[in-house]
Amino acid sequence: MSAEADRVFNLWGHIRPSEHLDGVWVAHCLDVDVVTQGHSPDHAFRMLLEAVAMVIEDDLNRNFEPLTRRAPEELWTRVWEIANDVNAQRLPLTEGLSAPDAARYEIVFQFVMPFRRVRVEENAPPARPELAIARTVQRDSHPTC
Repeated sequence: MSAEADRVFNLWGHIRPSEHLDGVWVAHCLDVDVVTQGHSPDHAFRMLLEAVAMVIEDDLNRNFEPLTRRAPEELWTRVWEIANDVNAQRLPLTEGLSAPDAARYEIVFQFVMPFRRVRVEENAPPARPELAIARTVQRDSHPTC
């Protein structure tokens, strides 16, 4: 017996300068509560994508629902404050990650992470999902907390 399964995860992220280490950026995917760091906003983002993909892949392979692990509510509150700030600058994510004055900002973004498994055989070892990542900035809406 075989099956095909697709999952698409619509996720929220937050990147900010570290409060304790100069030149270090912290990236957090709030939907699965995964945190990474990097030496620039772009590096922290790339590390976050890799870490989130590994966590979701592992969860799916263990038949665990990845979205049951969420960041604490106070972190979501901060993200909504930034996302709904009418004075916040709206940029494509790639521009926000590489802006020369990015050290003065926190970056809130939404991204999509689709997973596709092709023909999973019953009792076969878990297959590694193909991973495609699209990055988008969500401007006017947010999911309910």
